[in-house]
Amino acid sequence: MADTTGMEAPASESLNDPSDKKKEGTEESHGSAQQFDGVAESLKGVTKNWSELKAAEGIMAAMFSGVLITIASICTRLAGDEGMPAIHAVFMNELMAAIVFLPIPFLLGTPVTGNTWVTLIMLLILGVGRMIAFICFFISVLYIPPANSFVIRHGIIPLLTASMEVLFLRVAPSAAEWVGIGLSIIGVILTASGRSWLKEDEELYLNILGNMLAVISAFGLAGLIIMTRYLLKTLPMWTLLFYIKLIGIMVAFPLLFLDPPFSGMNSNLSYYLDYPVSSHLTCVLFEEQHENMYGRHSCGHLRTLLLTPHKLLKDLCKTGEENLLVVIIDCNPVWWGRRQQQQAEPAQIVLSHCLDAIQVFVNSYLMLSHRNRVAVIASHTSKTHFLYPKNVPDPRLDQRRGEDGRYEQFATVDDTVVEEIKQLMTSDTATSELKTDTLLAGSLAVALCYIHRLEKEYQTGQQLNSRVLVIKAAEDSPSQYMNLMNIIFTAQKQNVVIDACILDKESGLLQQACDITGGVYLKIPQMSGLLQYLLWVFLPDLSMREVMALPPKVQVDYRAACFCHRTLIDIGYVCSVCLSIFCSFSPICSTCETAFKLAKPPMFKSKKKKRSLQNGGPSTSLL
Repeated sequence: MADTTGMEAPASESLNDPSDKKKEGTEESHGSAQQFDGVAESLKGVTKNWSELKAAEGIMAAMFSGVLITIASICTRLAGDEGMPAIHAVFMNELMAAIVFLPIPFLLGTPVTGNTWVTLIMLLILGVGRMIAFICFFISVLYIPPANSFVIRHGIIPLLTASMEVLFLRVAPSAAEWVGIGLSIIGVILTASGRSWLKEDEELYLNILGNMLAVISAFGLAGLIIMTRYLLKTLPMWTLLFYIKLIGIMVAFPLLFLDPPFSGMNSNLSYYLDYPVSSHLTCVLFEEQHENMYGRHSCGHLRTLLLTPHKLLKDLCKTGEENLLVVIIDCNPVWWGRRQQQQAEPAQIVLSHCLDAIQVFVNSYLMLSHRNRVAVIASHTSKTHFLYPKNVPDPRLDQRRGEDGRYEQFATVDDTVVEEIKQLMTSDTATSELKTDTLLAGSLAVALCYIHRLEKEYQTGQQLNSRVLVIKAAEDSPSQYMNLMNIIFTAQKQNVVIDACILDKESGLLQQACDITGGVYLKIPQMSGLLQYLLWVFLPDLSMREVMALPPKVQVDYRAACFCHRTLIDIGYVCSVCLSIFCSFSPICSTCETAFKLAKPPMFKSKKKKRSLQNGGPSTSLL
């Protein structure tokens, strides 16, 4: 009984003691607080992870934007190499910016007007500064390639923006952002120090002037943005961009009357649109992303990280390519002399008419692109003569070029070719022996040597697309078969295309040359239409031939010439050692002096007879 009372007494005391109840409540509240702190820590972790995720998303978006910006600048340089004027590049840049940015405030419901007089004054100042920046940018593209000016603007704005934010907005960039700024400046330096629009050394100051104007344009844009943010902190970013792009297209609108960009625009449409669309559209897509990172200027820094390899990518693209056309003219005096006697016939053509057509064709080829080069070679019966270009200029031609108002390059080509052909046709008439075969193999060899020398002068990353056009008049010379075949396979190895324009009889050797190297072979149906055929068939480059309706390929005459008489044969004898071809059998090869062992006629053995004795007399039996 006592034990039971002793056990119940503490229990009753604990239930009735108020201090125990207070302690119990304190423990419960402490447990709830710990549970609440755990939930808060979990929420903080989720928020931190979410912010890190958004930051990573913004960084990846900015890097992707940098890729597109780099590709866009390369496309702009390609457009310039294809002949797009700088005025067109400036206008299309501002036009695409307006098309992309102007509808965004209306779609997002952002106000596009200021509600105070301070806002109105600041927007007017912004407009004046934007006009000055555009004028500097427009002048800069007249001295340097538009791609250089665009890349300088995109690369220099992050540095200027970060510097002004430190001075005015008191926002310090992080270490990672300074690394991005440094890489963007390196990319700008590499781009600005690359190929200039004016290659002459005496005009180097114009290149420096263009780069400085591009930097001033970027400085003006960055200053306007920082000033507007500093004075109008409540102004939405999309409103600011709306006014910047609106003023830009208004200032660029007069360029339509200077040089309409849509006149004559055909295959270069992608070049016109690629840069503006990709650059401005990526800016719109990722403008909101950089709000989730360290600051407003972070996207600009990360976007320019890929400007550093711009110079390398530029060299790997088509920007370093040039085109070379080598024209070989058959100046056989025997053949042209006969045509001169037959001039009364309407279907005939003389050498002077042929030269006029060739000059128009060469000038048209030079007008296609500023990266096109040309060389002219005369193939005579006694030698091969280089007509253009000449290493030693003629002072008489220099005095005559500016008198008639012709374009200097066209006048140089025309006058040089005419003077050199006159000297060639008059110098060898009385001194040389009369020959009837044109030295076509020697002319093709000189053309390939000239192409090879030019390719050696090019730097790594540059490319020379070469092709040879042979305008042949006289008949084939089978004696040049071996030399021609060696030259044809050499051209195939060097990726040099050989085209043939035949004025008289078919040429089996040139048919093989065109078929092996991938060129075009055409026999002129009417001699009076030589210029039309040259412009229609041989003026377009190799890429355009795939979409043109060219004359169908002829059946190639692959007959070989024998080594003994230099005549084309269908069936012959081939040396098993040096593969020389002969029209008749010879026991000794005249090329390698190999003596052939003639096979003896087959010997039929007589059947043996077996003798046997029968009845004491001889007898035979067949085995």
